[in-house]
Amino acid sequence: TAESFSLWARAITMDATYLKETVGVVLQKALLKTVIASPADPIEHLAKLLRNEAKSIEKQGQLDAEVNEETNAVETQQRDKLAAAEKVATEKRAKTEEFKATSQTRINEALKIADQADFSYPALTTRFPSSIAMYAEVRAPPSTAAVAATLNPEMLAKMKGPGFIAALDQSGGSTPKTLATYGFEEKTWADESEMHDLVHAMRSRIVTCPAFTGERVLAAILFEATMDREFDGKPAPTYLWEEKQVVPLLKCDKGLADEVDGCQLMKEIDGLEETLSRAAALGVFGTKMRSRIAAANADGINAVVAQQFEVAKTIIAANLCPIIEPEVDITIEDKAEAEKLLLEALLAELEKLEPTEHVMLKLSIPSEDDLYAPLIAHSNVVRVVALSGGYPRAEACEKLTKNVGMIASFSRALMEGITKNMDDEEFEKELNTSIQSIFDASA
Repeated sequence: TAESFSLWARAITMDATYLKETVGVVLQKALLKTVIASPADPIEHLAKLLRNEAKSIEKQGQLDAEVNEETNAVETQQRDKLAAAEKVATEKRAKTEEFKATSQTRINEALKIADQADFSYPALTTRFPSSIAMYAEVRAPPSTAAVAATLNPEMLAKMKGPGFIAALDQSGGSTPKTLATYGFEEKTWADESEMHDLVHAMRSRIVTCPAFTGERVLAAILFEATMDREFDGKPAPTYLWEEKQVVPLLKCDKGLADEVDGCQLMKEIDGLEETLSRAAALGVFGTKMRSRIAAANADGINAVVAQQFEVAKTIIAANLCPIIEPEVDITIEDKAEAEKLLLEALLAELEKLEPTEHVMLKLSIPSEDDLYAPLIAHSNVVRVVALSGGYPRAEACEKLTKNVGMIASFSRALMEGITKNMDDEEFEKELNTSIQSIFDASA
């Protein structure tokens, strides 16, 4: 009947559609190959072609399954790594927030103490019962006009604000180690000139980095060769102050003499007055000079401090602010006793200064918390800053937070974790982390 024929035609159409979608292409290729080959037994030849195609399809399916399995395994591994990294990042953020909260609490406590502070002779004698307290009575500060007559008033005001000092003054002796930490092999440079080129490029990358600004960095100490070079097309001191609002300072000593009485004085600084004149013309605010104390020897420490203040007088006369750095070696057994002798010697020399004569002090972080409070309170002292002395950054920052009013002047600790192979984004991120942690500790 017509209806039966219609059903039969529809079935035939559906079967044809099914065959076309499932085996149409394979069958078409096999038939074409059979026609081209014209074998004696075309049916067997066609069957063989279809069997081979079936095996090929099966094998491809297995390969696809293996690829999918490997892909899934890699994706699972990546998800696990991302989850682990996120966990670490979350823990670091939590620790950072905890550190910030603790730092803020200490800042608030310090501000409260500062508001109520009494630096009179009786009060300091109570807080510092040893004989050194006799030197700690604070004199009235000089007038603003008197200060402005000797030092750049804008830079002086900057130095009294929040932040820390970046020590970028690695000398010829310490430069190879600095470059090695930065990622250079020792034989990378042919001579001293190439070595200085490499370290200048490192310093230039630091100071031109967006993370390095006067919002957190008060000043930068430069090596003499760096002072005479340029950052981004400008004289280094000019670039620091005009582009970054960072006060330029200069390392002016020429290294250490041999050890005598457990201490090392500075070598003779040849051409100091000419160097100071050149520094002042370039807009440098102050200078830094380092001695070393390796024993609690009163004669040696007194000699170190006397020499430092003698040279400081020359620097002050050039209208620059000297940074006096009698570093106490953090590894010596009698470090705490050496620091008390140093404090006594420093206070005695400070009392000899005129009201308009100003210095900064760069000291090792003391074993006794707040030991240097009398120095911080002294009217002739612009700032008391801490060197890291070889402590890792985290440890140096933790120790610094226990000394109210003392700020960082770090070199190795600032550069910790920063290498030449980092791209700009990685470099900025790592430098920003370093700067923020040191800034927080200096608060």
